[in-house]
Order: sequence, then C-alpha cells, then structure tokens
Amino acid sequence: MPGKIKSTCVKALATATLASAVLASATPAHADDGIKCAAFKGQGKAAVAGCISTDLENVGAPGAYRVIAKAYVKLDSSAANTRSFRYQVQYHRKPMGGDWLPWVTVADNAKSVPAGQTVGPVHVNTSSAPALGCGATGQFWAVQARVSYAGSGGWSGWSHIYTGDCDT
Repeated sequence: MPGKIKSTCVKALATATLASAVLASATPAHADDGIKCAAFKGQGKAAVAGCISTDLENVGAPGAYRVIAKAYVKLDSSAANTRSFRYQVQYHRKPMGGDWLPWVTVADNAKSVPAGQTVGPVHVNTSSAPALGCGATGQFWAVQARVSYAGSGGWSGWSHIYTGDCDT
C-alpha cells in the first residue's frame, strides 16, 4: 500500500509540475489570432470590408510582449464579370493614455475580383507596439478601408474596425 501511495504522489507531483511549466510559458489570455472584419461598405457593384487581427509575441523576457496588429482588406463583387477594384486601407493607433495618432495610408492598390465572388481577407500591413495591458488606459488600433472601380462614380464609404490590447 505505501508503494502505491508513493507512486500516486509522484505522478501527481509530476503532473502539477508539467501543468505549471505549460501555464508559465503560455501567452496571456487576451491574445487572439482571429481576423475580425467590419461590415461591408459598397459603391456600385463593389464592396469592401476593413479587417484586423492582433496577436502577442514574447520579446524574450518573461512577461514582456509586443502586440502585433495586422490590417487586411476583403473585397466583394456583385458584377456580372471580373472587375479591377481599387482600394485604400488606412491604419492608426491610440497609445496608452494618449490621443489617436493620425491616419496613415498603408495600402492604395488594385485587385482583380471575379464576378460574384469575395476575395480576402488580403494582408496589407503589419505594425507592432509594446503590450501595455488592459483597461481604459490600454492602447487601441483601428483599420478602415474603401473601394472604387472605373465607372462606379467614386469611392465607397469607409469600412471601419478597431481593437485593443485585450480584445479583437
């Protein structure tokens, strides 16, 4: 009986040690690999959605992370034939305790979209900043996108989405 108890205790201790090691190396719970997209905004037969994702990257020291923010664009066509859509994507960030920084255009491109199809999300920009924590004073990122094509009569409205250190 004492041998079985000792064996059970050793197994329990080994399991607890392994679990502690796994938890210590895990990234904080607010890291999110998913891409989140805003609602589509359209102009004529073209529509666009701005998309964003954030993830945490360890910078070498325990508990020290950088937030990696990625901007994407998603294009949708309701046209009867393939069209070349022109799109613009802008990005900005609000540092902890500060004001929103100015919008920066990170993409001004064209992409061919097949008739009746959606293309994307297409990655257009990556930015990063130190992870500063959660709460009302955390930092935030925003992405907005718009679309146009020849004969559409101009640009669509902006499709806008934002995220913070602790959510996507």
